[in-house]
Amino acid sequence: MHFIFVNLRTRVHKGIGMALTRKDIARVAGVSPSTVSRALSGRTDLLPESTISHVCDVARKLGYKPNVLARRLASNKSFQIAYAVPLSVDVRGTFQVSYFSNILDSVVAEAFKKGYNVTIVPLEKDVRSNIEKLHELAATKAVDGLVIAGLKAGDGLPEALYNEDIPFVLVGSHSSDDRFPSVNCSPGTAIAKLLACAEGADLYFVHGDLRYDDAVAQLEAVKRAVKKLKFCSFKVIEGNYSRKSGYATALSIVPDAAGKNAVVFLANDRMAGGFYRYCWENNVKIPDDIRVAGSDDDDAAGVLFPALTTIRQGRSEMGAAAVSMLTDIISGRAPENCSVEIESQFIRRASL
Repeated sequence: MHFIFVNLRTRVHKGIGMALTRKDIARVAGVSPSTVSRALSGRTDLLPESTISHVCDVARKLGYKPNVLARRLASNKSFQIAYAVPLSVDVRGTFQVSYFSNILDSVVAEAFKKGYNVTIVPLEKDVRSNIEKLHELAATKAVDGLVIAGLKAGDGLPEALYNEDIPFVLVGSHSSDDRFPSVNCSPGTAIAKLLACAEGADLYFVHGDLRYDDAVAQLEAVKRAVKKLKFCSFKVIEGNYSRKSGYATALSIVPDAAGKNAVVFLANDRMAGGFYRYCWENNVKIPDDIRVAGSDDDDAAGVLFPALTTIRQGRSEMGAAAVSMLTDIISGRAPENCSVEIESQFIRRASL
């Protein structure tokens, strides 16, 4: 085996005129040529991970370079998937918001494992423009499917894509329509654990932007948990996920609540950061004067003092699950479950 391996390398490197083939790789790897074809072409669903790794390692060491164009023509695929997200989020660049950038990291990593590259496609406010853009990308085989994040409730894009048989998976959109494959964060259990630590207090919940499905799902989970627990009072306050919003809610909450066994649960850590800012400016001590919790476990949660109690979203798991589901759909395999729920984690720190 070692002699064959060295001989093949020499033959290729000296340019004797015999191009390295998949049969050559099969001889060295000790597998069939068809196994090599599956391992190197992205058709990995029928092979063990160990076999794929072994074949790819042998091919790399032999200097094999697949013809990407031939692979695309043979399979009628581009081996590109699109990560479609809003062009901007409340006047901020989309990827300045960690929700979208965290999911992107895992989308790219999982796509790479499955032999795909990722194209970022900005979504505009006009739904019709988005439909036309994505239809053209799919019709021209520029992309094979879409992972879509950040849609507002009632957006007509999923229905249009479904009707045109364009593969897609939604992230963070709790659609009641089971025709639309989706991956979501399941906040219920983590929220129940957080609120159990606040039982007996005056509870304030500052919700996020209710134009988004995940904000509505979070609010509903809070209301369900509150019904099972006992609080002196419970108030829901409007928010929109921004630090400015968190600061503004502190203006209305803190003067009445400080020093009175109150707990403030904000829908994300950015709003919690704004709430902290107000407390610092007004010499209100957390958690001595008022207890605080956020959600998401963003980087902001790690730099606030005292350390912020929060709920960690499985964003990496969400992105990876979305790509796995999408590549199954592209390959013609119906997913076992069209609605995947990733459990959140309650992270208790010094602020509660």
